[in-house]
Amino acid sequence: MDAHPRARAAALLHARCLLRAGRREAAAKALARAAEGGEGGEGGEGGAGGAGGEGGGAEGAWARAAAEPMLRSLRAAERRQVLAADHYS
Repeated sequence: MDAHPRARAAALLHARCLLRAGRREAAAKALARAAEGGEGGEGGEGGAGGAGGEGGGAEGAWARAAAEPMLRSLRAAERRQVLAADHYS
């Protein structure tokens, strides 16, 4: 992750590792990084975005497409956990 801090694919894979380790808050931040930005990514330093940037290209599009539903699921699970705690407390 340190080598490619703007790469969406790296953020997505980092989030998956964090989820497996039980670090949900950090995983949510990494998923948000993977899902953010417009089409084609934000580009690298001095780059023009698109395939030339770390966040763009096919890998960036794949990471964004995979991260968005994962992030929605994570947020939905958190909401349901709060509702269940309120209901049973």
